[in-house]
Amino acid sequence: MIPIETIIAVGIFLITYALIIDERIHRAVAAMAGAAVLVLVGIVPWESVLEHIDFGTIFLLMGMMIIVNVASQSGLFEYLAIRTAKAAHGSPVRVLILFALVTAVTSAFLDNVTTVLLLTPMLLYIAKVMKVNPVPYLIAEVMASNIGGMATLIGDPPNIMIASAANLTFNEFLLTMAPIAAVDLAVVLVLFIVIYGKIMKVEPSEQENIKKTIDQLDENNAVKDRKLFNKSIATLIIVVCLFFIHSNIGEYMHILLPFVDSSMTLEPAEVALIGAGLILIWSRIQPDKIFEKIEWTALFFFGGLFVLVGGLINTGVITDISLFMLNYVHTTGEAMFIIAWFSAIA
Repeated sequence: MIPIETIIAVGIFLITYALIIDERIHRAVAAMAGAAVLVLVGIVPWESVLEHIDFGTIFLLMGMMIIVNVASQSGLFEYLAIRTAKAAHGSPVRVLILFALVTAVTSAFLDNVTTVLLLTPMLLYIAKVMKVNPVPYLIAEVMASNIGGMATLIGDPPNIMIASAANLTFNEFLLTMAPIAAVDLAVVLVLFIVIYGKIMKVEPSEQENIKKTIDQLDENNAVKDRKLFNKSIATLIIVVCLFFIHSNIGEYMHILLPFVDSSMTLEPAEVALIGAGLILIWSRIQPDKIFEKIEWTALFFFGGLFVLVGGLINTGVITDISLFMLNYVHTTGEAMFIIAWFSAIA
């Protein structure tokens, strides 16, 4: 006999999931409403709500959103797009490869959606200059963004949650996923060149004209605020370096400051918040203007999801699924296959 609490928890979860897929109401509203119902029926006691929310994930996302929003106001991404276009020397195939690489690397450390939105206008302009169909370039850019996002702990929200649950450091996640992402990106680029190679061909004389047109673009004109531009680059370098050493930062600080405990570590969320605080202080931009651009709906959406999953944990559903896997899945390969396909479909 299945307990009534389990039926209610699963029912609320499935209904919420259906509402999220249906998109008639905003996903954040659906997730928060589902979480509220779980609290009202007592499956998730009010006093334990905060225990189920992974604030490490929430604050990491918030910190990176602040950094990206400030950096985008300097013209950094437009500058990067023009430099990438010039490096292609008018070759449509090189444009595809270089923009995919830049998008993947940028998405590995910054928000995927923002990266694509800021690089796309330049990509569309270049496609127009080359007189080629922009669709293959846009599809490649989106795929490169997703592939790059899977390479690091901070590339995508699911990565953050997985790393938090598995207690993985930034470097451990990177060493595991980056090689896979690199292979995936290489395969995608080869496929795109094979499939769309014919429509990306241009005559040598035409390629030279394309190069001349693109070379007329001045990346320095894209920089809206040179001081903010330099500060944004400096902040990003500091943040990336801190991510690489966050798990053993105490060892490095102890060398410089002997009174610092060598066993001290930083959580990824702390690194993101340090970077956010640093760039806000350096930029002197009114915080209200930056906070308005934070994707609060995304943060509340994840908060609601954490509570929904907490309801499944409290009623033993997660444990039952784990036991089912142990009883009926006999190899690691089978488990990986089931988890991969379930995650992809979900």
